[in-house]
Amino acid sequence: VKFGWKLWKAADDAGLRMAEYFKYLLLLKGNYECSPATMAAVIAHTCSLRGDTFVMNGFRLHRDKARYGPAQQAYILINAFQRFEGRGAVRVWRLSGCPLASINRILERGVSSFRNLEELEVSECALRGDTASLTRVLRAIKRHRALSK
Repeated sequence: VKFGWKLWKAADDAGLRMAEYFKYLLLLKGNYECSPATMAAVIAHTCSLRGDTFVMNGFRLHRDKARYGPAQQAYILINAFQRFEGRGAVRVWRLSGCPLASINRILERGVSSFRNLEELEVSECALRGDTASLTRVLRAIKRHRALSK
């Protein structure tokens, strides 16, 4: 039971379903975690704050896919919000090239992290088609008070 809980928590932290997490764990890169120093360096390289615009460029992570598997990419991008969360100055969020396995979770988390967000620009990303997570993303966008719909 304890091992199952840890696996479920790891999959949830990485923004993946259990079946996807098992696939990445067994076939691809292994564990989703990385060292705090590595994560800070990758977040600094991938995410930036330019005035009132938060830019998250997943392509920079994707170029290093030999070093970071899809589960690690998702984990890093989801944890990037902790560094920038609560910044009232963020009004525009530009998102590009995020891993398909966690794009819905990244969108949902980002929309809820930036309270004064007025514009969301998503480019070269594909939303996942499963109804439950797509519904959560759309609900988060609709509930956001400042985001123009």
